[in-house]
Amino acid sequence: MQKNQERIANELTGIPLVGAQVTIQNYPGLTSATVYATNALTYPVTQPITVAADGTFPFYAPDGHYQYTINPAGGVPYVLTDILFADPATDLSASSGSSLVGTSQTVPVVVPYLQTVSDILNGERVSLFRFINPTLLPGLISGTDPSTDLTTSVQTAFDAADAGAFDLYLPPVKKWIRLTAPINITHPCTISGGGVTPYVASPNNTQARGSWFYINHTGVGFNVAAAANALMGSVYFEKIGTVRDQPAPAGGWTPNANDFDIKINNTDVHIKKVMLLNPTKGIQLLNGNAGRLDIDGLYGQPLQIGVDIDTSYDTCRMNNIHFWPFWQNDLTNVHNYTYAHLNAIQMERCDNPKINNLFSIYAKNGIVFGYNGSGYTQRAQLSNIDIDVVGVSAITVLAGADGSSFAVNNLQSYPAGLLNQGIACAANNCFIQANNVHLTLMAFCASTISGSGNVAQYSNWIVDGYNGANNASPCFFTGAGNKTTISGVPKVTATNAAPIISSLTTHDSSFWLDWTPTVTSLTGTITTVGAVIARAQACDGVVRYQANITITTNGTGAGAVRVALPIANTAKIAEGSGRETNNTGKQLSCTIAASASSVLVYNYDNTYPAGDGAVLNISGFYEY
Repeated sequence: MQKNQERIANELTGIPLVGAQVTIQNYPGLTSATVYATNALTYPVTQPITVAADGTFPFYAPDGHYQYTINPAGGVPYVLTDILFADPATDLSASSGSSLVGTSQTVPVVVPYLQTVSDILNGERVSLFRFINPTLLPGLISGTDPSTDLTTSVQTAFDAADAGAFDLYLPPVKKWIRLTAPINITHPCTISGGGVTPYVASPNNTQARGSWFYINHTGVGFNVAAAANALMGSVYFEKIGTVRDQPAPAGGWTPNANDFDIKINNTDVHIKKVMLLNPTKGIQLLNGNAGRLDIDGLYGQPLQIGVDIDTSYDTCRMNNIHFWPFWQNDLTNVHNYTYAHLNAIQMERCDNPKINNLFSIYAKNGIVFGYNGSGYTQRAQLSNIDIDVVGVSAITVLAGADGSSFAVNNLQSYPAGLLNQGIACAANNCFIQANNVHLTLMAFCASTISGSGNVAQYSNWIVDGYNGANNASPCFFTGAGNKTTISGVPKVTATNAAPIISSLTTHDSSFWLDWTPTVTSLTGTITTVGAVIARAQACDGVVRYQANITITTNGTGAGAVRVALPIANTAKIAEGSGRETNNTGKQLSCTIAASASSVLVYNYDNTYPAGDGAVLNISGFYEY
């Protein structure tokens, strides 16, 4: 007679499987065994026996061989065979029992399935296969049965990973792991895989072997949020992929109204070498009081939004993002949709983000700076940004995102049609720096700064074509109340003739701009002013001007010829010079009083310089 002293616990965590039901049978006959509550063989115990809080299920049984069938709560039966009950003096040589009942031990049972295929790697990662019914594994691995709903198994795996403090690993499968409801990640954990194959031969829905999750519903794929959205530690996604249901390309194509593949709330999340094959919306970070998004390798073909940073009060880092037609290279339908709808990266309230090595193609906008009730994006640092075949803008600051600021180094962009431009800002009081920029065949402007109070500083720009739409768009447009400073001498070429800058008053650059000054006399009235050819440059705080002015009929004009300046002078007197070239040939003196908005032109001896038919050629410079 022996007393069972075994415990049933999770093999990985040691946590008792409280509430599991245990049935004891004789082995090998598998008839129901009679077991007792006392060693006097009285008071038979009703089966199945419920596992207690400490993991035990005590009973007495005569010496012999037994089998346990264990039904964990929420799992499926697991069988332990040939359990030997024996007195210490009993000869055990004939037994092949899997355990000896005579001393206390733990029966290693894991919920819900115990597999033996590559379960634990390096003692840290546990295969997701461990949580899947073993009868499904052959079809899952081979791809012959990809339709089984594995949502419960995957959710159980994530819950168990928290309890056991282990990492999850999804081995590559022929097709995918199918999910029909969101997976809720409520505790820190890691899910990694063996990589994915987005297409074979050509990117036209030929996704192949890999560590894929098939999100077969329209909700959030992976919802990363602690209870009550409390602050949570780090969650890692590594070398896995997601697949969504999308309509086949056709005329008037639009994607399914799917939610984000990964949605993050108040959590640090690390994305490394992850493929989002065809998400309507890719990744979103919400409520980033202390949560950050850290990306190092994100690939896919998002259709509306690639990455959305809704709220982040700390620094997000995004590196090596590659949005390309991995799913469908359909120029007529899918790409036409994304030209009009896809924002590769958009940020609302986002403090100090760092975005490096971004490639996007067939998007409406590459990077969008927006705003919400929490604020706007400040001090963004961008580098190596390549926005290819873009529908509207490589970088856009939306109206209302007032106060946004960013610096970009190494920006390239190429157009998709007749709607695009390089950098566009419609907000107020923003600060923009853009260095080493190469834009090709812009339909409109290379840079459009509207709103008010904005400051843009540019250097080392190459613009191979602007004003492609032939609507007189300048290369650089800066509206009144803003200032754009262009350092050096950018290389710019107009597709159709148009000015390089929109106005002198809003640009500081090396470019000269035609300017049409108002010409009057200091006293009296000039009857007819003929042709006026004038150009000016505002660069490094200095205005340089030159003008050729014809006085057809002088009338009663006297004293001096007054020529309005393109930009008002500062509080310093400035002098220029010139020559009358048609009547007298006299040297001219050009005087600009402090804070004046016009230059007064005299003969060298302070006499009136004009008469009928006079041609005045003047030039000079002053501070502004």
